[in-house]
Amino acid sequence: MEGLLDGLDATEPPPHPRLLIEDITSEKLDALLADHGRIIAASDEGAAFFENLAGRYTRGSTAWDLFNKAHAAADLVVDRKGSAPIIVFDPALTIAIVAQP
Repeated sequence: MEGLLDGLDATEPPPHPRLLIEDITSEKLDALLADHGRIIAASDEGAAFFENLAGRYTRGSTAWDLFNKAHAAADLVVDRKGSAPIIVFDPALTIAIVAQP
């Protein structure tokens, strides 16, 4: 029986389920997609969501590539200078904007 456990490392519990996001940067969305594989971006008005896409926190540098790939389920590979690589195969991003009058 002891031979079966040789070489097995301790496992970490999976992250808490996370389905919904609203006001998020593309860098944080990369990480959430890596953890969960699929996310729903839901907003009551869409203002913060689109402001972030337009580069609210990145001095006008837009982040459409991540959203296009995730919405189309194209493999996502992100290599940033200050963080570990993020690779997500077949990510799923659903975008729901519910505008109110």
